[in-house]
Amino acid sequence: MQRVFAINWKDDWSIASGAYSLGTRVFYSDLQSLVRNAAEALPRGSVNRLHLLDHGNGAGDGTIPHLETRMKPLRQHGHNVYDANGIVVRQAKVERLGAVGTVDFGTDLVQVSCFDSYKPYLEQLRPLFQPSGRLILHNCLCGGDGLLIVKIAQAVGVPVVASNQLVNIMNGFTGGVTQAGRSTLTTGFPNGKFSTGSSGVHNMFLQ
Repeated sequence: MQRVFAINWKDDWSIASGAYSLGTRVFYSDLQSLVRNAAEALPRGSVNRLHLLDHGNGAGDGTIPHLETRMKPLRQHGHNVYDANGIVVRQAKVERLGAVGTVDFGTDLVQVSCFDSYKPYLEQLRPLFQPSGRLILHNCLCGGDGLLIVKIAQAVGVPVVASNQLVNIMNGFTGGVTQAGRSTLTTGFPNGKFSTGSSGVHNMFLQ
C-alpha cells in the first residue's frame, strides 16, 4: 500500500506536517504542479492513499459559518480562529452539510462555482490510484460541502474523505469540538453519492 503526501511547498504548516509523514512526498504550489509532479514521481496504479496537506474552508469567503459568539467578526487563519484583535477565540460550531466549501490546492481555491476550471487537472490524477485508493483531504471544514466533495471524487475516480471540522495539520486529528450527534467526516463517492461518518475525534492520517 503506497501512501503519498502532497505538500504545499509555499505553506509552512503543510511543510511541517509533511516532515512527520511516513510515505512518498510530492510537492506542489498549485493544482497544475501537483498533477505534473505526481505524474513524474508515481507509477500508474500505485497510490492507495493520497493525503492532501493544505488549507480549506467551510464558508467559501474566508469566514467560518454558524459561530457561537458575539465577539467581533472572525476570520480563519491557518488552523486557529482569531478575533479582529488577533486574539484566539473558541472554535466554531460548523454546520454538518450545506455550507459552501473551499479546498485549497496551493494557490488554486477550488469551489463548486469554479469547479469546471479545475476538473481537467483533477482528472489527470485518476490513473495514479489503485482500485481501492482514496484521496484524503486534510483541509479544514471543506467536508461541510458534500457537493464539492462528490465532484472531486467523480473527477479523481476514487472516494474522497474530508472533515466537517477543523483539522490539526500537524497530527491529523479532527472533530475535537464536534457536538454530540454531529458528523465529523464526509466521504464523497464517484457514483455521485456521499455519506457522513460518526461524530467524535478522528485522525485523517488513518483514513
